[in-house]
Amino acid sequence: MRVAYEQWDRSNRLSLMLIKSHIHKGIRGSIPDCDKAKDFMKAIEEQFVSSDKALASTLMKKLSGMRHNSSKSVRGHIMEMRDIAAQLRALEIEISESFLVHFIVNSLQSEYTPFKISYNTHKEKWSVNELLTMCVQEEERLKHENEILESANLDSELSGSSGSRTVEFEELRDPVENSTRQMVVIPSLAPPVAEEQSVHEPPLQEEHVHQAPFTHNLPEQVGVRKSSRQRRPAISSDYLVYLQETKGR
Repeated sequence: MRVAYEQWDRSNRLSLMLIKSHIHKGIRGSIPDCDKAKDFMKAIEEQFVSSDKALASTLMKKLSGMRHNSSKSVRGHIMEMRDIAAQLRALEIEISESFLVHFIVNSLQSEYTPFKISYNTHKEKWSVNELLTMCVQEEERLKHENEILESANLDSELSGSSGSRTVEFEELRDPVENSTRQMVVIPSLAPPVAEEQSVHEPPLQEEHVHQAPFTHNLPEQVGVRKSSRQRRPAISSDYLVYLQETKGR
């Protein structure tokens, strides 16, 4: 008996140490200290008790507001709604399977309208699993149709842009011969663009301006003025007399 108590006491102390080591420091002080691990777990549970009514109200609002869109697959959408229904059942709020199936069908997007009509006209009732299988098949069919439609649109755009256009070339030969035209087919990647009409303007005629000779402020011609001084010989008369006297000696 004593050995069993010692083993229990050792196990209890180890459990308390392990639990306290994994509790965040911010909430560790709000939990009362207990000697037994079982009492300590109950004290922790009391700190996080929530109202079942508030949780049920939150889950019902979430379930009623769920709508399928392209951000997630139809399989994930149905499984999420089924999980919320299971949580409501755990809170003693019964949701029948037929009601859940109708709710899931009505939450599908507008692309599944033919599928909804087929379901409403079907006499037999489907389970959630059968509805899941049918919706996955319908999703694959819609994806395949969208891929075909996109490829067809791409082909039509390429064929429209690469259409051929006819261009006329006029070849001028001898003036005597008639002008011949050649038809040339040129493929183009872009649609033909209307050619701009060129405006032919008459050539400008050069104006000949006759300018008069330039005579502004020209200096008047002045005649050569002769000097009035008496010219003197280059050799003075005294030197001539000297030469004559030298020769007479």
